[in-house]
Formats: sequence, structure tokens, C-alpha cells
Amino acid sequence: MTFSRSAVSALALLVCLAGSGMSASPAAGQNTDTTRTPADSIAAPAAADTVRTPERADTVAVDTTGARSPARSGPFVPLPFVRTSPGRSVVDTLSARLPETDIPNLLQRADGAFLYDIGPEGWPHSVSLLGLPPGDASFWFEGRRFHDPVSGRPRYDLIPLALVEPLRTGVDVGGGPVGVYAEGQNYGGVEPLTQIRYRRDSNGFSRVDVLHTQKRQFDLFGPPGVLDIEFGYGGATASGEYGPGTEFDLYRGFLGRVRYRTGDWAFGVNNYAIRHRVAAHGGIPASRGVFGTVYLRPLGQPRYARAFRQTVRNDLTFRVRGPMIPGLPPAQASMTWTSDTFDFTTAYGGEGPAADTSWVVKSNALHGSITQPIRLGAHRLSLSGRARIQSRARGTALPTGGRRGEVHVNLRDSVRAAGVEWILDAGAHGTETQPFYPSASIRAETRVASTGVFASARLTGRRYAWMETTGFEGFVAPVEDAPAPRTLLLEAGLRRRLGPVEIGLTGYAHQQTHPVDLYATVSDATPPTALSDTVTVETADTPFRQAGVVLDLGWRTRAERGFYARITGTAHEFLNPNASTLHARSSRTLPSVHARGLFGARFLLFQDLIFDARVEGQGWSEMSSRLLHTPTGRLVVPPLDAPEPSLTARPVASPLIGPDGVVDVHVDIDLYGATLFFSFENALGGTGVDIGSLIVPTYPLPDQQFRFGVYWAIFD
Repeated sequence: MTFSRSAVSALALLVCLAGSGMSASPAAGQNTDTTRTPADSIAAPAAADTVRTPERADTVAVDTTGARSPARSGPFVPLPFVRTSPGRSVVDTLSARLPETDIPNLLQRADGAFLYDIGPEGWPHSVSLLGLPPGDASFWFEGRRFHDPVSGRPRYDLIPLALVEPLRTGVDVGGGPVGVYAEGQNYGGVEPLTQIRYRRDSNGFSRVDVLHTQKRQFDLFGPPGVLDIEFGYGGATASGEYGPGTEFDLYRGFLGRVRYRTGDWAFGVNNYAIRHRVAAHGGIPASRGVFGTVYLRPLGQPRYARAFRQTVRNDLTFRVRGPMIPGLPPAQASMTWTSDTFDFTTAYGGEGPAADTSWVVKSNALHGSITQPIRLGAHRLSLSGRARIQSRARGTALPTGGRRGEVHVNLRDSVRAAGVEWILDAGAHGTETQPFYPSASIRAETRVASTGVFASARLTGRRYAWMETTGFEGFVAPVEDAPAPRTLLLEAGLRRRLGPVEIGLTGYAHQQTHPVDLYATVSDATPPTALSDTVTVETADTPFRQAGVVLDLGWRTRAERGFYARITGTAHEFLNPNASTLHARSSRTLPSVHARGLFGARFLLFQDLIFDARVEGQGWSEMSSRLLHTPTGRLVVPPLDAPEPSLTARPVASPLIGPDGVVDVHVDIDLYGATLFFSFENALGGTGVDIGSLIVPTYPLPDQQFRFGVYWAIFD
């Protein structure tokens, strides 16, 4: 594996800048959270980084000790619900206590992650993990795939951080290249708890999320039991910094959960209803042909000031855990009914498919899953099955009628042998376009001379989204023949602590056969500013081959008091960019080098106030990035020679952006169970130092934005 001289030089430059405090960033994934003091009493414990502590291997966390019985001579312990999906925590702190605004912003802490940040909160940000396309990541919420049923986009924007346990990434139980897992927050205390998370920024955004939990001992069926009642509300809105056409019109979320648990059985039902409406203006075009004007707010005018995307979704879930098979440990099963209505209103004006039109698709889906742990000697096995059937109830964007389904069966084993922790996973999968395809992964973890090391190999497929095989009328041309995609992913790494210094090194490489992606349509008749409105789903005949290296350096990152620092840099290389035009276009979507770093200090004031101040930043080398497809919210591959975004500093019009970066200043204050967040984001943007920055053309990042937030846990 080789990297270009420019990539290596740029990485060295970014490391030097971070070491001098000019660039900074939170800790990378699979690292202990370095921006917080030790977790509070309500933070659920997360699986430790098994590169450092291989004795705690990544496995399905299901109780394998058998069904519990009510204590006869001691306190009653009810049977808990548990997470049934694999993965390692990105951070080990309760998500609601972190200053990040949403799931993609938190996911960028993972090793080798790159955030496609669109700017304001509530927009469809996405993340590339280990150099893979953002559409290849599967997002699982409480054991079910949480994607848009039409576009297949992971709906990170519908799940607030206030509701979830620490995020995890790992093997995709649905047979894809990588999975992102979120579970609803599980509070284990006995006293009533109300959690409030409020945020506001200087561009008119405000959001509040409230979660309340009560527990009561309640003998419903004779044996002692515990009744858990939980309800939550979330609301958000924003006017948008460019005025009409850039609003985050509204978000409303309602959660209701009831669980009843005895010593042998646990039953639960919860409902999550969401309405999410955000502008779909299609970017801020350059004024008078000068691209730098997109950063000038007085000149910026959205392309489509009245267009919007709206999602109305409801998920009703039933769960049960208990000794379903005599002689085996408790199994856990769930059933979810989902209703989803997607609404895209163009409001473009004109003739044809771009006229004032509403594109509506309503679908219903039924999800089912069951997980049965089995203990055979030293082997910790888990057999799981998942299925989903989805039907189109009505709509105007997809062909009439249609039904889709998928089935996934996985056998997972975790065993320690010869001082090595082995984690094996084998799966069989089926969808409407691929009746059968296998998946397999193996991971080995151990310690050598006080250094944690790991290596893994993963062979997977990929599921097609509905619109990728049927199209989205007027905007998406479907793939022809739908060949079976395959991904071979190799990963290895080590981590070592030398006094106050932590060193982590991770390498990855993958080959994608018949890679699937969305490509902006190239046409002489299409104006440059409309390139992202029509796209084509295409696969390449020659495999994509990519590789990367992640270097993570930390100094006093776990110190409770005093100064600390961290720098995480990634060098990524597309190994065969000249194999075809599709290869060349895809190779530019990621920077060859990107890095994040931080330099901060923690202090204790007045005995009770914990003060944490830090400068954070990120930088990236030049790239073409990805275009935001306005109708669907998917990120697509731009053309090679698009005249936007051309920078006036370049000798000729160029589709590349960068090298560039942003610097943020954060202050967190912990006081009596409450955490206050103060952020000054993109501090140099809009100044003489930096006229502005963007990662996704043409969606400039907000300049010098002030953000305030508070998380408050109230025990009644």
C-alpha cells in the first residue's frame, strides 16, 4: 500500500499544526472520551475498547447465565432488556452529556471517519466510515434498520442524542460493509429521573429534548415485578441564516415506553412518532459567477426558496425477553410496525418534472427479530434472525404497487483461546434483488508486550435501496440488471500507552466488487447549478480498491485536571483511480488527508464546578466532495469537470475544494449534575484570515456561530 508524496506531506503538516494548538479535535473512535471527566452515575457503562482490554471482547450482550428467579432472601432483581447487536462504542459517555449536535457529528470520532457536514443542524449530514461511501453504512436503532424506505438514506437526523446510549460501530448484522448501532437510553436507577437537553445558536436555531422515567414495584401476575414508564418529547426549529428557503421548519418527536419485568420475563411496548420538515433549497449559487460570494450572506440566495422535504414516521414496537426455549438462556424478540410518509415539494416553477409538484410516498413496514444466546463450554454463541417486509401504500414517485422484503440470519461466536480473543460471525441474507448472499467476519484481539493489537477480515454484500432499482421519477435513473455488490474489508491496528502518551495506529484496505453509488447526471443541456438534481445509479465493472492509515496521538487525555491534547490524522488513497471514469469521479469524493485535533485544559473551581476549555479544529486536503441530491437528501458523486465549485484563486475553473479547515472553541461546565455547553464554531470564518469554508458544495458552514446548550439530570 503506497500513498502519494503530497498525501504524506499534508498529513505531516496537519500533525505539526495540531501539536502547536492551531488544529484540534475530539478523540477518535474506539477511544475513551477525552473531553469529559469520569462518567456520571446515570451514564450506562459501554463496552471497553477491546484493543486495550481484549478480555472484554465485542460480542452480543445477552445474558447467558440462564433465567433469573426472584430473590427469596434479598432484594428483587428484575430481568433486564439488553442490546442484541454487536459493535464497539465510539465514546464511553452518555450521548446526551456531549456537546455534539447530532449522530453524524458524534460518529466522526470513529477511526477513519469523515463527516460530510452540510452546516446547520437538522440537515442530512452523513459520514464515510473507513473510506466507504456514506450510503454503505447501515443504521440500526433498537435492533431495526432505521433508513428512509425510498432512498435508503440512514435517518440519523430523526434520532436525537438525548434518547440514545453511546453509539457503536462494527459488523453489519444486515450483511452490509459496516453497521452503526443506537439503543434507547436505559436508566438503571430506582428514583424518578427527568433529563433535559436544550440548545440554541446565533442563527435562530433552538431545540429541547426531555426524557422522564419512573419505576414502580407492581405485582401483576403474582411474582414480584417492576413497572417502568418512560416518555419523552423533542422539539426544534430554525429560521436559517440565509433567510427564506434555508429553514429547519420543525421537528417534533414523541416517545412513550412501558416495560414490565419480573425475575423470569420482561415485556415492553414503545411508540416513537416523528415529524421532520427541512428546506431543500439546493445550495447557495455563486453571485455573478464568483464562487467566493457563496460565503457572503447578504449576496447568498437559495436556489429554490420554497422547496422542502418532510418525513412523518411512526414506529410501534413490542418486545419480550425470557426463557423461550427450555434449558437455554433467556432469548429476546421484538416486532415493530412502521408507517413512513415521505414528501418532497419542488416549488421550482417551470415545466416538466421540475415544475411545482409534490412527490409523496407512503409506506408501511413490519420488522421482526429474535436473538437466542447459547453457551457451549468457552464459546459464547448468539443465533439471531431478522426480517422485514415493506409495502408501498400510496405515492407519486415510485411505480405503482410493489413490495420489498429482507431476511438475515447470523451466528456469532466469541471465544478466548491461546491468549487471543476470537470473534467470528457468519450470516445468510436474502432480499428481493438478491435471493441469497453470505457474509462472514473474523476478528482477533490480544496483547503483545503491553501493546493491544487486533486484526480483522470481513466479507459482505450490500442491499439495494428501493429507488436504486426502480428509480425516483424525474430525478433518479435506476441501476440496470442490479449486479450483486461484494466488499472485502481488512483492518488491523495497535494501541500503546507510554506514561501520559497514548499511541494508536490503524490500517484498513477494502475492495468493492460491483460498487453501487449515485452519480450526478452529466448533460450539455444541464446548467452547472442543477447538476445535483438528476442522478443515475451506476455500478463499476472493475472493483474499487482503497486503503488508509489512521494515526492517533494523545497526551494526558484521561487526566481529570490540567492540560491535554490529541491529534488524529487519516491518510486515504484510492488505489486504482484510472480504471474508469466512475473510478476517477469516486476517487475525488474523499480528501487524501484529513485530521482532527484538540488542545485543552480541565480545572476544578469552587470545589463543585468542573471547567473544561479547549480549542478544536479539523483540516482536509483538496477534494471534489459529494453533492447533496435535493429531492432525496442522498449524497452523490459529482462530475469530473463541473465548473462549480470553482475558486477564484485557482488559475482555471476547478471542481475541487480545499485544502481548508475550521477552528472551534468549546467550554463545558459541570455543576451539580448539570452540564453547560458554550461553543464558538468556525471562529476564523468570515474574517480576513478565512472568507469561509464548506465541505459539501454549495452549502457553506456557518461563520463565527455561537452555540449554547445545557444538559440537566433532575432526580425527583
